[in-house]
Amino acid sequence: MLAPWRVDTAIEWLNSVENTFIPVPWGKANRSTTVSLPNWQPGESYYSIKKTGSSLYHPAQHFSNRPAEQEEGANELKVELDDKIGKVQFESHNEGTIEVSYWPHGVTDGSFVLTASND
Repeated sequence: MLAPWRVDTAIEWLNSVENTFIPVPWGKANRSTTVSLPNWQPGESYYSIKKTGSSLYHPAQHFSNRPAEQEEGANELKVELDDKIGKVQFESHNEGTIEVSYWPHGVTDGSFVLTASND
């Protein structure tokens, strides 16, 4: 049985050099997204995260540890393991759609896949 999994987002205000020299009235937000993957097994589990870009400055992103997707240009993110829950975090910058696919037993059972979206 799998524990519930989540896609969490957080807004962090950054004090960057850019904000110091190029002030903007709305400030600059940096949105960070964390994906929790229950029963994560290093070397066994796979993930794929696709985020659509909603602006010219923040294009689409694709992260995955699946070899076939990495060959197509996906970047791999480090999975932090916390009591059998894998956590992947990345900066998502804007309000795009995030789609997650998770194969808890990807190496041995590639047909069992969990999917979620923030849309």
